[in-house]
Amino acid sequence: MFRIQRRTIGLFVIAVCTLAGAVPALAQDVDGTRANYIVPVPPTQRILSFAGRVPPGNTTQSPTGFGASWGDIFIGASLVNRHRNALIERGRDNIDGAFGIGVGIGNARDLVGLELGLVSYSTAKGPFKRGGVNAKLHKSFGRDWGIAVGSQNAVHWGADFDQVRSFYGAISHVWREPQFLPLRSLTGTIGAGNGFFDFDLLEPSSDTEVRPFASVAIQPVERASFILDWAGQDLNFGASAVPFPGVPLVFSAALLDIFNRADRTEGVRVMASVGYGLRIRSLGFLVP
Repeated sequence: MFRIQRRTIGLFVIAVCTLAGAVPALAQDVDGTRANYIVPVPPTQRILSFAGRVPPGNTTQSPTGFGASWGDIFIGASLVNRHRNALIERGRDNIDGAFGIGVGIGNARDLVGLELGLVSYSTAKGPFKRGGVNAKLHKSFGRDWGIAVGSQNAVHWGADFDQVRSFYGAISHVWREPQFLPLRSLTGTIGAGNGFFDFDLLEPSSDTEVRPFASVAIQPVERASFILDWAGQDLNFGASAVPFPGVPLVFSAALLDIFNRADRTEGVRVMASVGYGLRIRSLGFLVP
């Protein structure tokens, strides 16, 4: 049985942020890939085409300045071997997991985009008996800059809901094939938030206190990345990969709290996540 503790709300964030650097990152490369998906079709034929090219993730728990826009859809799930502060909270379930779905609305490149995610914090008791809605309002500037404000668990439900509502702002930048490093790209994110980002060893100190977060991801090859992420309370190290060319399936793994700040004697935690994202290029009927 899995029980999602509020100290591990970042579990689904891991999967979503994997795709926040994947499906939403498609928004960074729309112009370069659109031509690959334009094909002639007979009149009256329904058009439904998918973009299967996604990059690996660029964060573990911190949100980014990029997000999903109209036509972007993603699903994700994640699992960690032990929730944060398991040593302190004896008698609580050690294994945590989360899953959810998300969509994009609007156009972050032309105006503004809105990313909405529906998260389930219940598993054995039934999907979505406890859950929350995440929302992110974001704007892209060209291919390489993104800025966002958002909320985790902006709306939530469930009789025994034990998460925390958080608000944040983030800005991200992508350096593509930087001259100073032999990389495909380098992605950096900085931001600040309350709630989840302000956890001390046991409880958030204040819903109004704001703490910084930051992450950096290097992409040495096209379909793999390595991530260092300070999510406001712990330092995480992770890796992400898109193993199958043309298939928008992203696998990620991370060592959480590598300095063992929370669980003083039990060591770091191990996380694994998987996400699938796609962009519906067009949907409708052509008429003569």
